[in-house]
Amino acid sequence: MNILTLIILGALQGLLEWLPVSSEGVLVAIITLLGENPSIAIDYALFLHAGTMLAALVYYRKEFKEMILEGTLLRFTIIVTVITTIIGGALYFTLRNISSLIGAWIITLIGGALIITGLLQLKKKKGLKTKPDNKDALITGAAQGFSIIPGISRSGTTISTLLFKGFKGSTALKLSFILSVPAILIAQAGLGLMSSPAVTWQGFWGLMTSFVVGLASIKALTRVARRVNFGKFCIIMGIVMITTILIH
Repeated sequence: MNILTLIILGALQGLLEWLPVSSEGVLVAIITLLGENPSIAIDYALFLHAGTMLAALVYYRKEFKEMILEGTLLRFTIIVTVITTIIGGALYFTLRNISSLIGAWIITLIGGALIITGLLQLKKKKGLKTKPDNKDALITGAAQGFSIIPGISRSGTTISTLLFKGFKGSTALKLSFILSVPAILIAQAGLGLMSSPAVTWQGFWGLMTSFVVGLASIKALTRVARRVNFGKFCIIMGIVMITTILIH
């Protein structure tokens, strides 16, 4: 695959990773259309995820340092990751051939529920959560585990779950982005990605593009989440989720 194509794919990954869209699904579809074997297409998509993982590490470097000193966020991340690995692993081997249409229906239902939640929140004054507890971790981990189903977005699932749990939009984004790091590491380790033919020096152009665009898009989305009312943010996220399914 040539460098220009990989740069374009990296830019797409950097933008889509944080949106309620299955970035892996989009990239695999495009790469397959370009003539690559589907299994290699998956490897390329996962390799480009490393760029957005680095973007999350850089943008939330203070939070990752605090995780070592403060137990709350570290405990939340560990519990979510363990639950995700258990559920996601079981689903991966059980539902390998499941249709992506099921994932699309689930995302549509979640999007609709978010819109309803947002409309209700517009009329309701309520204190919003900023710190997760063990119950939040268990529920978020289970939800993230189901994102292994084709067509379901990891970020869309985790952000939606945290919004349903009453977290501020900016906090939901932050927690979802932080959770992307162990999720991507486990996915890459599990598939033995570093031995894949997708890992080439040309591929690193795509990875760096994914990092740069991913970092810029994190900043933009976080800024929007901080400025937009919680109810409106839920409605926007719901509309984006349903729109992406309709486009697909």
